[in-house]
Amino acid sequence: MRKVFKWIVIVLAGLIVLLIVALVTGVIYEKISGNRDVANFPAPGQLFDVGDRKLHLSCMGSGSSTVILEAGGGSSSVQWWPLQEQLADFSHVCSYDRAGFGWSDPSSTELTFEEGASDLKALLTAAEVPGPYILVGHSKGGLHVRTYARLYPDDVAGVLLLDAAEEESIFATSNLEFVEQSLKEAQAPLLLSRFGIMRLLLRFSPKAVPIPDLPELLVQPYHRELARSDIWEAAISGGAAYRLTPTELRVAGGFGRLGDVPLIVITHGIPYTGGQAFQEEWWPAAQERLASLSSNSELIVAENSGHSIMWDEPALVVDSVRRLISQAGIQG
Repeated sequence: MRKVFKWIVIVLAGLIVLLIVALVTGVIYEKISGNRDVANFPAPGQLFDVGDRKLHLSCMGSGSSTVILEAGGGSSSVQWWPLQEQLADFSHVCSYDRAGFGWSDPSSTELTFEEGASDLKALLTAAEVPGPYILVGHSKGGLHVRTYARLYPDDVAGVLLLDAAEEESIFATSNLEFVEQSLKEAQAPLLLSRFGIMRLLLRFSPKAVPIPDLPELLVQPYHRELARSDIWEAAISGGAAYRLTPTELRVAGGFGRLGDVPLIVITHGIPYTGGQAFQEEWWPAAQERLASLSSNSELIVAENSGHSIMWDEPALVVDSVRRLISQAGIQG
């Protein structure tokens, strides 16, 4: 019996040593790979000082109009690359990374929607990007651009919301619980990414990592981002903006109304499936409430689009931006 116990101890000790070696190896692998990414994927734009850190801004094109692209929750400026090139044919268009995403430095504290808008204001000021702006917000990015419009109304000439979140619905108990659960689930890939496991999964078994269908241009950049622990940390930290939102803003129109500012709301036509299917019950009404925020608005259903309208029907988005520029009286 003692010999059996001795061998069990030896085997367990060996397994523990192997586990430690594997984890240390994973950390080293991730560090080396991360450094390689920095060299192979330099920032497409520039970094600007916004106080205690720097944010990344990428602009292209020219014209009297400036289009600002705001990514959805958990996403960086990378999501806009295909569309941004098309918009640059007739406008000055900029995408940027919120704190911790893409090439931007993380914030030392969790940021509210208002602080995120202040970040964007500081970034555009530092980069000397002229306004007024056409703001384009996707998903959670819709709440970000509306916060900006509420705080800096003179900067805004038009707003385009792409399958955007709406406050009355998103802060409903069941939906907020869904958001919080999604943030908890992000802890797993965060842990895996710290040991290089996410990177290995994306390289050898990409189907094991559930991601949306991507335009070919974005496959490699997206895989790079999903492999990084700091991106998952930023996604979790960014989700705190919901929790930090005051009660009085969690009602219809709470994030601000737009008066007669030109507004186009585009919503998906292909229904959500799986764990998000329950949203179909209230999503149409939420989009109608968004369209009611301006007396000069239009609601469009993108019949061939899922949530990522900028990928599924980019021509519709491009046309909408053109019309907003025209309605705002800006020469592109």
